[in-house]
Amino acid sequence: PLGVILGRTEMLNEFLSMAPVPEASARAQVEHIRQSARRLTAMVDDLIADAMADALDISVRADAVEIGILVGEVAESNRGPALGKEQVIEVSAEPGLCVRGDVERIREAVDNLVSNAVKYSPIGGRILVSATQSGREALIRVADQGPGLSPEDKDRLFGRFQRLSAKPTGGESSTGLGLSIAKRIVELHKGRIFVEGAGATGGAVFAIALPLINEPDPA
Repeated sequence: PLGVILGRTEMLNEFLSMAPVPEASARAQVEHIRQSARRLTAMVDDLIADAMADALDISVRADAVEIGILVGEVAESNRGPALGKEQVIEVSAEPGLCVRGDVERIREAVDNLVSNAVKYSPIGGRILVSATQSGREALIRVADQGPGLSPEDKDRLFGRFQRLSAKPTGGESSTGLGLSIAKRIVELHKGRIFVEGAGATGGAVFAIALPLINEPDPA
């Protein structure tokens, strides 16, 4: 379909250079381009669906993970992109919060929230990342200064291939897959992922809650 689109576009360009423009022929080329674009879109959707099925086929380890350390590492790995947008990432983490799970998978889920905060917060914004104990759970919060979430966003937030109504503030791209994968990871750890609402400075607060264990495994 892409080859057809390119070829028909060249033909349309030639028609537009004629005087007078052959309107019927030009309209026919536009229709060919439209049909080919639809076929190409369907093909891409199928490929993404296959990739998503693979992405959600996730297995997890069962090690002790200290959340405070992990949160600090995720924040540090996002400081480069944040610095490029003159943003500040602040971290507050209680020590000794341990959960049972796969450190790399949990890292992936938390990184999704932090990288999204960088992506959607304004130039010069502030991002707050915290890890605290809430009952028998470790609660990870990521608060940004982005535009917040519309009612439509909240309804489809963790669905597959869903893009938010807000646009990244630095021209970054979005696949619409990250939050659904993060949700799958958190659920495999018997946890919860949710939005608490607006933060103290606007934006949104995303949270992950994971069951606590008593203490880390011995080294």
